[in-house]
Amino acid sequence: MSRNDIHDKTFINCMTDKQVAQQFFIQYLPKKILELTCLNDLMLQKNTYIDKKLRKSVTDIVYGAQIAGKIGYFYVLVEHKSAAEQLMPLQVMRYMLAIMHDHTKQYKTKELPLVYPLIFYHGLESPYPYARALSELFPKAYAETGLSFLTQPMQIIDVGQIPDEAFREYAWSGLMSFVMKHRATQELVNYLEEMRDAFYDIAIADGYDYYKILLEYIFHLSSPDQYDQILKVLHRMDKKVGEITMTAWDVLMSKGVAKGMEEGIERGRQAGLEIGMQKGMQEGIEKGRQDGIVKGMQASREQLARRMLEKGINLETVTEITGLSAEVLKTLDPSH
Repeated sequence: MSRNDIHDKTFINCMTDKQVAQQFFIQYLPKKILELTCLNDLMLQKNTYIDKKLRKSVTDIVYGAQIAGKIGYFYVLVEHKSAAEQLMPLQVMRYMLAIMHDHTKQYKTKELPLVYPLIFYHGLESPYPYARALSELFPKAYAETGLSFLTQPMQIIDVGQIPDEAFREYAWSGLMSFVMKHRATQELVNYLEEMRDAFYDIAIADGYDYYKILLEYIFHLSSPDQYDQILKVLHRMDKKVGEITMTAWDVLMSKGVAKGMEEGIERGRQAGLEIGMQKGMQEGIEKGRQDGIVKGMQASREQLARRMLEKGINLETVTEITGLSAEVLKTLDPSH
């Protein structure tokens, strides 16, 4: 048995004795904490919160007790290695949060318990040479700021409370936030025109990948019978927007995403849109292998038009988006 194992075993065995634990807390707890605590009801907890990598140098024990009239915890960590843990305040914070988390699960409550930590140190280097508070681990220049980040209320970006005008000031992040704000709106397409400038800014800034992500998301939120109107609205905003929309739509179609959406709905909403999209992607890839790679802009437009026509999108919209003449479309339309 190593010396560290002897330290661990001795400390644990002693502190599991309730009388030892009671006197330990009476001796070492601050007076203000002790006055709030009922030590007659100490409850030894079974959990250990030490990381496996640190168990050779530290050990811990947790006692539950009535603190300020409610269940709280005393977390005692014993450090016995010759070189103290320099980041001990950070480690202790993690363990305290873990105790709180376990408490909320065990008692099915959203109220956090009080957890008071004590570090029992008997290392060779004394007095204790390292930081005792989390604030001491930050550079002095912004220690107060760093600590405030941990204690101040979280910043919640509630898009539902932000006016649409604010989104228009920031094209890239604003468009994403705008779409997510109105994601549950039945007629999302009716709101797209409000972000015309944002769509344009992204289109001229070569933001194709980002644009494609948003376009796929918009289609995902919409029903198939709205695709036609969405394409019209985007195409009429600006020539550049129309071009990037057509390119993105073509890619989505070739991957079978749009087709998957429609097939998933046709198979039944209970099957889920995700299943339809997956099936559509597989069929799209298989069709691509059979048909080969389409070469040239003209061939790409014809392929896009054929797919749109198969989906029942009217000739006027297909002509407007692809730029192909009505005569060419008639040769591609299987109904003629």
